[in-house]
Amino acid sequence: MNDVIGYIRVILPRYAAKGQADAMAMHNVDRVITEGKGGNGSREDLVRMVRKGTAVAIRHLFLLARPKGGRRDLWKAIDAIEARGGVLWELYTGLHSDDTKQRDEMMRDAVEALA
Repeated sequence: MNDVIGYIRVILPRYAAKGQADAMAMHNVDRVITEGKGGNGSREDLVRMVRKGTAVAIRHLFLLARPKGGRRDLWKAIDAIEARGGVLWELYTGLHSDDTKQRDEMMRDAVEALA
């Protein structure tokens, strides 16, 4: 993937920025929006940066949802990214939303994690 933007949501102590940043570095993702403690942007900033073919790399897909937003907020974020032509890439599993089977598996896992 040529155009990749990473997204980190800091949720201490379980999902600290370091572990998520290490996953980005391991996959050569160098353009990263970090939301939360010590962050440099927001999910809205990320969505504005997405263009057709942009991959949004995230360690776990459910981290797109705001902590109190739940499944509805996750779907809102996914819809906004895909409406702009973006592809979701979950680094932990390697799944991509541009493959229907992988997208379904990734979404089920994310919704389950938020349940």
